[in-house]
Amino acid sequence: DWPGVQLVDDVAPHEKRKLRMLNGAHSLLAYGGLERGLTYVHEAVRDPVLRPLVSELMKDAGATLPAALQVQVPDYAEALLRRFENLELAHRLDQIAMDGSQKLPYRFVPTLRETGSQAVIAGMRAWISYCVSETAEGRALNDPCASEIASAVKQPDPVVPLSGLVGAE
Repeated sequence: DWPGVQLVDDVAPHEKRKLRMLNGAHSLLAYGGLERGLTYVHEAVRDPVLRPLVSELMKDAGATLPAALQVQVPDYAEALLRRFENLELAHRLDQIAMDGSQKLPYRFVPTLRETGSQAVIAGMRAWISYCVSETAEGRALNDPCASEIASAVKQPDPVVPLSGLVGAE
């Protein structure tokens, strides 16, 4: 007997829950937290601006899940918030912020498409702001599309290339 372990026939809905709720919240905390001068997830989740956004993102992401999982969303979201608050994890925001062009298509875009989530829009804006500010400071993004992003944000009217995001799910 393994407490808390579920044996399921189909892991796909649970993977979707993890990507959209846990990983989506992590990305929002990373970009929003870095923008606010924070270093760790536990700091970002306690931020009075970011915490409500993360809760909204998880609620919106949860609404995109199959009905059988939607009943678990409030408890899962609360467990994630407690985990994010754990000082012992010392999870750095800059680690989570790596490879945003590759992660956001799975973490943000499906929820945005299905719900029009304002929290996801805030997360996308924070990612773009992060890309613009890092490039302006002369720091290379840790992203496979770093050169394309850097080139785009240096334009007079910067538009970060999101072509990879369009094809997600």
